[in-house]
Amino acid sequence: MKQLFSILFIIIVAVFTTPSLVNSQTSQSQEYRLEQIEKLSTTSSAKVATSTSKTKSHSINFTGGTVISSANSVIYLATKEGTKTIFTSENTLYYNIDSAGKKLIGIGDLKTGDSVDVIGLPPQTSLGSAKIVVRDQTKAIKNFSLIGKVSEISTTTLKLSSITRIDLPILQTTINNETTFANSRSSSIKLSDILVNDKIILSGYFDDKNNLITKQVFKISNSGSNNTTSSAK
Repeated sequence: MKQLFSILFIIIVAVFTTPSLVNSQTSQSQEYRLEQIEKLSTTSSAKVATSTSKTKSHSINFTGGTVISSANSVIYLATKEGTKTIFTSENTLYYNIDSAGKKLIGIGDLKTGDSVDVIGLPPQTSLGSAKIVVRDQTKAIKNFSLIGKVSEISTTTLKLSSITRIDLPILQTTINNETTFANSRSSSIKLSDILVNDKIILSGYFDDKNNLITKQVFKISNSGSNNTTSSAK
């Protein structure tokens, strides 16, 4: 009964006039991630007094920019405030963040053009010493959510049209072997159970080429026709 109530609530809240698209950034804020790195470094190494870089409001003093060059323990950084000279020492920590996680690196791993954040250096200063240097190579993941009516299905694509207006454009999404399907009873179904004119909710993400990659398909109503067929069998 709770599951049925949840489904009815989703249907009532959803706007059935056109496929609705919602973008969201799943990555955490830059300052929050830097704060977590600083806290970890503070507790894991007694040699680095990173806590002094916090202000009274618990924000992080950091400068972000692009590496111009790095040699002899000095990093030259291009920022929107101008070129900055960053001095490092044997106590400076270097981190790389990417989709695989976080790991320690060295100054020799920094390359011209790398985007970095230097913790411990306020953006107003043109030179100073770095406590932590973070090279962030993560890519923001854009998510989407769609609701509409199935207009065409294949083994690799699913096209969605407006429920009430035929003049609106059809949206095409990609499906693959990782796409999951469920019905209004939250039971797993197959691709072949999705028929043209079924009303569905999609969720997924945009890839590097801005294609819509579908992760989940939720069938909320049937087409109402017994002779409707799908090209995906």
